[in-house]
Amino acid sequence: MTKPRLSIELTQEQADKLKRLFPHGTKKIVFGLIVDDLLDILSTHGAGKVIGAFIHRQITLADLLSMREVKDGDDTRP
Repeated sequence: MTKPRLSIELTQEQADKLKRLFPHGTKKIVFGLIVDDLLDILSTHGAGKVIGAFIHRQITLADLLSMREVKDGDDTRP
């Protein structure tokens, strides 16, 4: 049984920046965490509403991150 995968097309510029900015072996970890947080946000605030606002650039990734509910004692951000 194969593990589910997420495959998306990138522009060459996006691919070059990812390669340059992400240390080797960190993309899987970071993008897995982003997916987990995004799923929490979509579940809490309504998938259609959040996805629509994000696609139409009414909100950004930074806005989405601020929407994430921080569990007691789970906030390690400065």
